[in-house]
Amino acid sequence: MSRKSPTQSSFPTITISPLKRARFLSGLRQRQVAAELGHTPSWLSVREKGIVPVSIHDAIRLSEILRVPVTELFPKGGDR
Repeated sequence: MSRKSPTQSSFPTITISPLKRARFLSGLRQRQVAAELGHTPSWLSVREKGIVPVSIHDAIRLSEILRVPVTELFPKGGDR
């Protein structure tokens, strides 16, 4: 009896927001980035989850702190 190999659809999909990905790749912790911005880690958390949008001012500061272009902090067209 042969076993069927699992299909890709049988595994849960894990999505990471571009903002969280950029922070992770920078090597910085949430509390470090939040402190640089003058906010709490929970403030950053809800923005990384996409629950609350990031202001233009904070997006610019995040791009400076994380050393990435502002466009890398947001989903591309159609991604969510």
